[in-house]
Amino acid sequence: MAITKSTTDSRSSFYLQQSDEGSQLSPVYNQAVLRELLLGIPRNAITRIGDLGSGAGSNIHTLSSCFTNAQIITLDLNWNALSHGRQLLGQVTPAQSDAAAIPLISGSLGLVVCTEVLEHVAQMEAVFREISRVLKPDAFAVISSPNYLNPMGIRKWINDRRLGDSYWDPWGGHPGFERLVLPSSMRKALDRYFRVEKVLGAGYLMGWIPLGYRRIGRANDLYPLRWIGRLPLLRNVAMNRYLLIRRKAT
Repeated sequence: MAITKSTTDSRSSFYLQQSDEGSQLSPVYNQAVLRELLLGIPRNAITRIGDLGSGAGSNIHTLSSCFTNAQIITLDLNWNALSHGRQLLGQVTPAQSDAAAIPLISGSLGLVVCTEVLEHVAQMEAVFREISRVLKPDAFAVISSPNYLNPMGIRKWINDRRLGDSYWDPWGGHPGFERLVLPSSMRKALDRYFRVEKVLGAGYLMGWIPLGYRRIGRANDLYPLRWIGRLPLLRNVAMNRYLLIRRKAT
């Protein structure tokens, strides 16, 4: 989804103005996994939700069906993507936002959802700090990102060094900056502000048959092998990792 780094970063203009539709969407199976994690959150505790890096609105219907009475605030750098999301559900409140500078007051949200965004930001820890700031004490967040603890990670590591660090087309899905995310780097970035409640994985074909999105992406989207992603050891080697996390007390 299309939200990226601080507006002082040179790549932010790409996501602000040039990102294509592919970078504003997420896999269809993303919603099934997102819903599974959202079911672990008490319904009556959520009145305001921030969809950080909302892109074209892939998460909107899932969020509105899980939390029917909650206000949904969509947050993204790209205004065209925000406008598309509002067309999907008129009740959402769009706000143009950098992931590391959310224009909301501290402690104003009961839930933040941030799917397929963190691989595009300049500093993951800065984004987690900001998510923690806008959340109420002990509130929840659901995050997801590509995961490269698999053969696709080896391919990306080689190409990053051949073409330049975190090069612009990591596996052929859409152009844009993408860091090589591992479970350890994700845990390091969030550990100061959050504790992990649950982890799920999905999208194993892409991770373990590293031919790139254009060659195997459709099969990956149709057969995400979600049941494997519930197994403790195997959830960390999927192409996509999903985490339910909870804000630590300050």
